Amino acid sequence: MKLSEYLDYDLLCKHVNARVVNVQHHRFLPLAIYNYGQKATFDGIWDDVTEKCRGLIVDQSTDQIIERPFRKFFNLNTDFRPETKVENLPTSQPEILDKLDGSLGILYRYNGCRGIATRGSFESDQAAWASAWYEKHLGSAVWPVEYTPLFEIIYADNRVVVKYDYEGLVLLGAVHRETGAELPHVELFKLATLNGCRLASRFHKTVSECSCEDAPNLEGYVASWHYPDKPSLKVKIKFAEYCRLHHLITGISPKEIWRMLTAGETFDELTTNVPTHYADWVNAWKASLESEYGRIEQKAKAIYATCPLPKDGANKDLRKALAEFFTLGDRKQVSGVLFKMLDGQPYDDAIWKMVRPMTAGLDPFRRENE
Repeated sequence: MKLSEYLDYDLLCKHVNARVVNVQHHRFLPLAIYNYGQKATFDGIWDDVTEKCRGLIVDQSTDQIIERPFRKFFNLNTDFRPETKVENLPTSQPEILDKLDGSLGILYRYNGCRGIATRGSFESDQAAWASAWYEKHLGSAVWPVEYTPLFEIIYADNRVVVKYDYEGLVLLGAVHRETGAELPHVELFKLATLNGCRLASRFHKTVSECSCEDAPNLEGYVASWHYPDKPSLKVKIKFAEYCRLHHLITGISPKEIWRMLTAGETFDELTTNVPTHYADWVNAWKASLESEYGRIEQKAKAIYATCPLPKDGANKDLRKALAEFFTLGDRKQVSGVLFKMLDGQPYDDAIWKMVRPMTAGLDPFRRENE
């Protein structure tokens, strides 16, 4: 199937130009991978194109779709997706699989070359790790040529919330490139057994049972209703505790930690009952920002203490002389703090404003789109 046959090509071009959909090109193969970007996520731009561009791999020399991953799917009872509402779900029993907490890995194959891509990259850290792991452990694996095998990439440095006691690729599914139909778990089990590959666990539970659960160190479930000749209906059922931790990990940036410090807010929520690697990151940033605050404060105090002029800000002539002293050389960097000291005013805000550039443009602990 060609890209222009699979989706609205004009709308795709529009989305690419607006950075709603991102495109990355392979270093030496004529391949491009299409993935919805942060703009699509933040602005809620979900349509037939953005939902299909979730790691879609295309041969640019022929416009042929080389690999077709899962279409974007949503949480159970998502307000703007009627098909995810409990009352609108099929009455038949879905296939319930473990929702794993890593990165999606897409096996791509082209003229004897192969590798694992993530949703938006052939060269991300996760893609590089997964490609190397695949060659070492699954280099002789055999997959049906008309299907795209999909994996969860799990290793220590790629931890999001859940801590696993293993590393590797876990088979999640296989999507037919022409129809979008998925292989059922029973067929995936045969492939996993044949190739010596770990497989996502299946559970015999109802959607209602799944949605009532909450458990530590687990993400939740994926419910799928499979069809023989078209894409499956899929919904995510996430545990409340996982959602809480995921929000902290993907929503708290160094800038937010700076804001909390300026407001004198407690850090208990960010450091209690959270993964150790996240708490360490929060505490490290908190300490770093506080250290910079202390450095600036001590510098200002030292300059103020050694100023030979009388500290009389009300005297116009003295104030002018003090201003010259405060702004001479590198003293100028803290002159705003020095004037606050001179006038007997709180200087905390002035120092925190000087600290803020340390956090400029920095991402949260984990980006949502990874």
